[in-house]
Amino acid sequence: MIPADRVWTELQRLFLPPGSNSLPMEAEDILDSWTAAPAQSTTLPSISPRDLHTRIRALPLGKSAGPSGLRAEHLRRLRPPTQQSLARLLDVILEGHQLGLTARRLLSNCFLTVLKKPTSTATELQCRPIAVPDVLRKLAGQLLLQRLRPRLAEFLAPIQVGIALPGGSELAVLPTRLALQREAAGLLTVDFANAFNTVSRQVVLDMARVFPEAHPFVKAIYADSPRVYTNSTDGSLPPFIEVREGVQQGDPLGPSLFACGLQLLLATVRARDRQVTEATHLSAYLDDVTVVGPPAEVGHVLQSLRTFAPAFNLQLRDDKCEWWRDPTYSSMPLPPNLDGLRRQGGTKQLAVPVGDPLCM
Repeated sequence: MIPADRVWTELQRLFLPPGSNSLPMEAEDILDSWTAAPAQSTTLPSISPRDLHTRIRALPLGKSAGPSGLRAEHLRRLRPPTQQSLARLLDVILEGHQLGLTARRLLSNCFLTVLKKPTSTATELQCRPIAVPDVLRKLAGQLLLQRLRPRLAEFLAPIQVGIALPGGSELAVLPTRLALQREAAGLLTVDFANAFNTVSRQVVLDMARVFPEAHPFVKAIYADSPRVYTNSTDGSLPPFIEVREGVQQGDPLGPSLFACGLQLLLATVRARDRQVTEATHLSAYLDDVTVVGPPAEVGHVLQSLRTFAPAFNLQLRDDKCEWWRDPTYSSMPLPPNLDGLRRQGGTKQLAVPVGDPLCM
């Protein structure tokens, strides 16, 4: 049995981060330019019975139920006429506008499941709280993501290669290898603390406007501070927690929404710091950000990330950020922003060697 105080500590860390500050002017200008005029139709095509059947068959079995009590096993037993009715219901859900408060709560709220971490010992139990969304929410999100995938790839690439791009990690590594061939170039890997759970909810909602056909559904799900119900019966935990920041665990759209928020942060860094030239390459695979270029410019990028990240409710972890430079130039002084960071023993990006000549 995991102690309630341990569970509460983890719940606070994951689901109750402090709020974010207002966005810098550069970020507001970039956001306005991205959302000024929709280039695509704002109407989603109706869900076909075939697409719905495929998505239902892809849902994993044996998972906990969300607020509706439905599981993938129940949906697999639906007869074709009922599946057609479900497809029409999902059309209404994805339109978002017609959903009342009860429907929005059912779709946005989650139940809490607490798992024991493998690192737990007999004297110290460690836990991982998992928020379980409703299966209808997951199904609607997967169907929407299927329609958005080509546009997401077009919008996020070439900076963000972890969304909607098969083999995205390889696409991130190749430019890094080429950049490292420049004289005295170095590589910085950036780590954010608890990024998915803390990214500014307002930034997520604002960035959803880049995709007008998705915004009503995202707003219906995230605008009312979704609740995570603890199912506590002895009063050791509050009955629910209102989650006001971050993207939700188990949400198929969560990684894409986070990536869009991070895209705005990286674009702001590029727009604000005039001392960073095209010689410096920025890339991201989900929340793993890599910066390659001359040490002075990489130092400017790091400082800009430290400056702007709090407005996005993101916090850099200096103890996890790593810096590498070709040993040939190790005697050259480092900019103050980079001095003191942990040095990598070898050159790796996403666990892939990128600096060895054999890898070029």
